[in-house]
Amino acid sequence: MLEIKSFTENDYQVMSDIENSVFTDDPYSAESNRQDDTNRPSHIKHQRLVAWLEGKAVAYGHYTQDIGQYHPQRFRLWVVVRPEYQRQGIGSKLWASLLEALQPHDPIGFISNTREDKNGLAFLKANGFTEKMRTWENRIAVPEFDALPYAHLAAELELQGIQILNLEQVLSFENAKQKYYQLKQDTSLDVPRAYPATERGYDDFLKWNLESPKVLFKGTFLAVQNGELIGLSQLFKTDGEHLNIGLTGVRREARGKHIALALKVACLEWAKTNGYPEIRTWNDSNNLPILALNTKLGFQQCPAWIECIKELSGGNP
Repeated sequence: MLEIKSFTENDYQVMSDIENSVFTDDPYSAESNRQDDTNRPSHIKHQRLVAWLEGKAVAYGHYTQDIGQYHPQRFRLWVVVRPEYQRQGIGSKLWASLLEALQPHDPIGFISNTREDKNGLAFLKANGFTEKMRTWENRIAVPEFDALPYAHLAAELELQGIQILNLEQVLSFENAKQKYYQLKQDTSLDVPRAYPATERGYDDFLKWNLESPKVLFKGTFLAVQNGELIGLSQLFKTDGEHLNIGLTGVRREARGKHIALALKVACLEWAKTNGYPEIRTWNDSNNLPILALNTKLGFQQCPAWIECIKELSGGNP
C-alpha cells in the first residue's frame, strides 16, 4: 500500500537516491540537500513529502518559494518518482498531497519545471500548467578548450582600465563583500524569469556566494575598473566531477566590451589548469547574446528545462 509521509531528518539520503535515479548525469548528495535547507531564508515556506510503497521510498515532492522571484502566495512544486515506479499514479497522488498541504497558505499560483527529455511536460499540462520559458543547459569538455584565440582579451581590457581578477583577490578590496553583493543584485535583476525578479537579502547572499563549501574563490572571476566591480562569472563545485557556472553578468553601462567573454574564458582556463573535465551552465532561450557567447566558446546545447506556470483565481501572470 502506498503511504505518503512527512519528510524527516533521516530522509536526506532517500531524497538524493530518488533524485539521482532520474537525473543520473547530475548527482546531488544528501549533504548538499541538507546544506540547502540550512541556507534557506526563514520567510520561505517549504515542505517535503515522501511516498513509500511496501517499505521502500519510491518518490518525493516538495513545495517551496523562489527567492529570486518571491511572492508570499506563489509556490514552486516539484515531484520526482523512481523510473521503475513511474506511470503508476504515484506522482499524481504525491502532487495532490502537496496541493492539500498548501491550502492553509492560500496560494494564488504555482511554478514548476521539467527537463524536456523526462516526459514531465504532459503531466504539467494535464494539471493546468502552461509553458512560460525554456532554459538551455550547455556543457563543454574543458580539456578540449583552446584559450589561444582569446589571449588578446585581457590586454585589450587593461587598456580601458579593466582588470579580470579572481574572487580571492577582490576580497582584499575595501568594502569588497558589499560591492560584490551589489554587483550580484544589479546583474541578477536582468536574468529572465517567469515572474518579476526580487532582491535577495545580504545574509542570503553571504551564505550562497561566500560561505558555501561549493564556492571556488580562485575560480570565480570579476571585472574591476577604478576599484569598482562591473562584471562577474561565478564558478562552483558540484557533487560530481564537473563544475557549474552560476551567474555571468556585466553592468549595463559596461556591456559591449567583451567583458563577459573574458570572464568566461578566465573560468575555462582556470578549470583546465586545475584538471576539471567539464563545465556546465544554463541560459534562457531568449538571452541570445549569452547563447551566442557560449556557442562561440564551444559549449554544446543539452535538453532544455521547461518552466511552466499555473495561475489560480486572484493570480496575475
